[in-house]
Amino acid sequence: MARINGQTSDAPREVHNWRIYDLAICASMGSAMFGYDSAFIGGTMALPPFQSRFRLSDISGTTLASLKANIVSTLQAEYFFGAILCHGATKRLGRKYTLVACGIIFDVGVVLQLVSSGRIGFIYAGRAITGLAVGASSLLVPVYVSECSPPAV
Repeated sequence: MARINGQTSDAPREVHNWRIYDLAICASMGSAMFGYDSAFIGGTMALPPFQSRFRLSDISGTTLASLKANIVSTLQAEYFFGAILCHGATKRLGRKYTLVACGIIFDVGVVLQLVSSGRIGFIYAGRAITGLAVGASSLLVPVYVSECSPPAV
């Protein structure tokens, strides 16, 4: 038994090293994806350059409110499907490689949103793709970190 921080642990001393904390930090980047994608769109849609690029000033109040709500909710709807699709991907690829795939899929969605250049369809597609990745990683990150960490940590 190892004694860590004044407490006795059943885990061997060798598991208490920087690698387990590095793993937790890297895997928790899935949570950062959630925060990034949820937070940035509201402020972005309020910016005058975004509104002029997508000609949002030409749209009436009710239609504009619906458009903004649809852009935001597309991401949230895809969280559900990402979590469901995650099960099959995890069985086929394993948790680690599914998390890597989530990161790649997220990047594809972000790039689509970045290159949209006035095309609202690209925003919708990018939000949907990132939503799939965020939904899957939100399910996987806690499981993967708890699975790889010794109980004492």
